[in-house]
Amino acid sequence: MEKLPSHQLGKNGPQVSAIGFGAMAQGEDFISIPGTTKIKNLEEYIEAVHIHLTDQQVKQIRQVCENANVVGERYSQQFSDNLFTDSAPIKT
Repeated sequence: MEKLPSHQLGKNGPQVSAIGFGAMAQGEDFISIPGTTKIKNLEEYIEAVHIHLTDQQVKQIRQVCENANVVGERYSQQFSDNLFTDSAPIKT
């Protein structure tokens, strides 16, 4: 997400982590589940419900994510087999 130009989000725009949650909220039946141990971060995640991204911002976020160079695996093979399943279709 560091490749997302902050000037396009406005001078006092949302934190980058909150934008991630805003981008994932693409339908009434699509939710994100944040994990944190700090109240400050939880409050930031809660504020994400007020973020409304333009189509151009969503497109740019998707492009950055698709082009990201992810190194290594997050989970062992026995758990990663269950990670990628179909989600609800995006409503247009």
